[in-house]
Amino acid sequence: MLTGTPNSVELLEDEEIRSSIRPEWTKWTKSIIFSTFTLTLMIGLFGFLYVWVARRNSRYIITNRRVIKTQGILANTTIECYINDIQKVGTAQGVVESIFDHG
Repeated sequence: MLTGTPNSVELLEDEEIRSSIRPEWTKWTKSIIFSTFTLTLMIGLFGFLYVWVARRNSRYIITNRRVIKTQGILANTTIECYINDIQKVGTAQGVVESIFDHG
Protein backbone atom coordinates (compact mmCIF):
# COMPACT_ATOMS: atom_id res chain seq x y z
CA MET A 1 0.00 0.00 0.00
CA LEU A 2 1.29 3.48 -0.81
CA THR A 3 2.29 5.73 2.07
CA GLY A 4 0.00 8.68 2.45
CA THR A 5 -3.10 7.03 1.03
CA PRO A 6 -6.18 7.23 3.25
CA ASN A 7 -6.09 3.45 3.71
CA SER A 8 -2.55 3.55 5.17
CA VAL A 9 -3.63 5.55 8.25
CA GLU A 10 -4.97 3.77 11.29
CA LEU A 11 -8.18 5.54 12.20
CA LEU A 12 -9.46 5.76 15.75
CA GLU A 13 -12.85 4.41 16.74
CA ASP A 14 -15.67 6.57 15.34
CA GLU A 15 -13.17 8.56 13.23
CA GLU A 16 -13.75 9.18 9.52
CA ILE A 17 -11.72 10.90 6.79
CA ARG A 18 -13.24 14.16 5.61
CA SER A 19 -10.55 15.08 3.09
CA SER A 20 -7.28 13.68 1.78
CA ILE A 21 -5.15 16.13 -0.20
CA ARG A 22 -1.54 16.56 -1.32
CA PRO A 23 0.63 19.68 -0.84
CA GLU A 24 0.77 22.15 -3.74
CA TRP A 25 3.65 22.07 -6.22
CA THR A 26 4.63 25.57 -5.11
CA LYS A 27 5.91 24.11 -1.86
CA TRP A 28 8.79 22.59 -3.84
CA THR A 29 9.49 25.56 -6.14
CA LYS A 30 12.99 26.11 -4.76
CA SER A 31 13.82 22.41 -5.09
CA ILE A 32 12.51 22.28 -8.65
CA ILE A 33 14.48 25.39 -9.68
CA PHE A 34 17.64 24.10 -7.97
CA SER A 35 17.28 20.67 -9.60
CA THR A 36 16.71 22.18 -13.03
CA PHE A 37 19.72 24.49 -12.63
CA THR A 38 21.91 21.63 -11.38
CA LEU A 39 20.83 19.34 -14.22
CA THR A 40 21.50 22.06 -16.79
CA LEU A 41 24.90 22.74 -15.25
CA MET A 42 25.80 19.03 -15.25
CA ILE A 43 24.75 18.60 -18.89
CA GLY A 44 26.78 21.68 -19.80
CA LEU A 45 29.74 20.35 -17.84
CA PHE A 46 29.59 16.99 -19.62
CA GLY A 47 29.29 18.78 -22.97
CA PHE A 48 32.33 20.92 -22.17
CA LEU A 49 34.25 17.83 -21.01
CA TYR A 50 33.38 16.00 -24.25
CA VAL A 51 34.60 18.92 -26.38
CA TRP A 52 37.77 19.25 -24.31
CA VAL A 53 38.60 15.52 -24.64
CA ALA A 54 37.75 15.47 -28.37
CA ARG A 55 39.88 18.57 -29.01
CA ARG A 56 42.72 17.16 -26.90
CA ASN A 57 42.74 13.97 -28.99
CA SER A 58 42.57 15.62 -32.42
CA ARG A 59 45.52 17.06 -34.28
CA TYR A 60 46.20 18.59 -37.69
CA ILE A 61 49.80 18.19 -38.79
CA ILE A 62 51.09 20.10 -41.81
CA THR A 63 54.43 19.12 -43.30
CA ASN A 64 56.19 20.34 -46.41
CA ARG A 65 54.60 17.44 -48.36
CA ARG A 66 51.40 16.37 -46.56
CA VAL A 67 48.45 17.43 -44.40
CA ILE A 68 47.70 14.81 -41.74
CA LYS A 69 44.65 14.66 -39.47
CA THR A 70 44.68 12.32 -36.47
CA GLN A 71 41.87 11.83 -33.97
CA GLY A 72 40.53 9.29 -31.51
CA ILE A 73 40.75 8.09 -27.95
CA LEU A 74 40.39 4.33 -28.05
CA ALA A 75 40.33 3.87 -31.82
CA ASN A 76 42.69 6.21 -33.65
CA THR A 77 41.92 7.48 -37.14
CA THR A 78 44.50 9.04 -39.44
CA ILE A 79 43.70 10.81 -42.70
CA GLU A 80 46.48 12.17 -44.85
CA CYS A 81 46.61 14.03 -48.12
CA TYR A 82 49.57 15.15 -50.21
CA ILE A 83 49.73 18.90 -50.66
CA ASN A 84 50.06 18.48 -54.46
CA ASP A 85 46.68 16.66 -54.47
CA ILE A 86 44.80 19.49 -52.76
CA GLN A 87 42.77 21.39 -55.33
CA LYS A 88 40.19 23.25 -53.27
CA VAL A 89 40.05 24.64 -49.73
CA GLY A 90 36.88 25.87 -48.03
CA THR A 91 36.69 28.06 -44.95
CA ALA A 92 33.89 29.04 -42.59
CA GLN A 93 33.66 31.52 -39.75
CA GLY A 94 30.77 31.68 -37.28
CA VAL A 95 29.30 34.77 -35.65
CA VAL A 96 31.24 34.36 -32.40
CA GLU A 97 34.48 33.81 -34.31
CA SER A 98 33.79 36.95 -36.36
CA ILE A 99 33.22 39.00 -33.21
CA PHE A 100 36.46 37.81 -31.62
CA ASP A 101 38.38 37.81 -34.93
CA HIS A 102 39.23 34.13 -34.60
CA GLY A 103 38.73 31.03 -36.74
